[in-house]
Amino acid sequence: MDKTDRYTYTLGVNINPAKWVSLQGRFGYDTYKTDGSRLIHPQSYLTTAVQGGQLDNYYRRYTGYNHTINATFKKSIGKFNGRLMLGTMWQDYQTKMFAVYGTKLLTPLGRDSSNTTANTRVRLNRNNFGQFNEYIVRQIAYFGEFAVNYKNMIFLNYTHRFEQASTLPKANRNYNYPGASLSFIMTDILPGLKRMTFLITGNYVHHLLLLPVLMELTAISQYLQTEQAAA
Repeated sequence: MDKTDRYTYTLGVNINPAKWVSLQGRFGYDTYKTDGSRLIHPQSYLTTAVQGGQLDNYYRRYTGYNHTINATFKKSIGKFNGRLMLGTMWQDYQTKMFAVYGTKLLTPLGRDSSNTTANTRVRLNRNNFGQFNEYIVRQIAYFGEFAVNYKNMIFLNYTHRFEQASTLPKANRNYNYPGASLSFIMTDILPGLKRMTFLITGNYVHHLLLLPVLMELTAISQYLQTEQAAA
């Protein structure tokens, strides 16, 4: 049973100081507070007679901010049309949590943590010192694209992106990946043929894909898993 208060804010900005340049900005902020519990009745098939029921109480606070800002420049020279785009991206997601898990319920439906037997209670590690357990993910990126076409029939694109992600080991947090494509509208060049495209690029791999874990996700075990993944 959870009680959640959540607020989400977004902002978009578009500025065109000249016909050949445009500026865009997208900003987002998301925050919520959750006060919840997970109760397993002593007679449930999910617990054993020795455990005598389970109770997981937790308080979670999340804040997330992100923005993407880019500038686009366009220029035509004769039959050639060019475009240059430069931008940056920032993400900052933080989760703070208190949790206590216990067994041997004193009453079958009580949801307060005091309803568990004292010597069975387990808290998140930093909670034992009066602090929140924290999970922080930060990512920054700089990216650009150069595109040129000839008479809107032949298209050449090159993209490049530099990133730094806190989810990766310190020695390997900086990385980049380029991308390039060359395409033709063959029906405009050779009648009877269709469009052809050749593309090479890369993408960001989420850190959890590098650390396969299978476990029951109570509030306690979930944060043990995320702490291991962030270590």
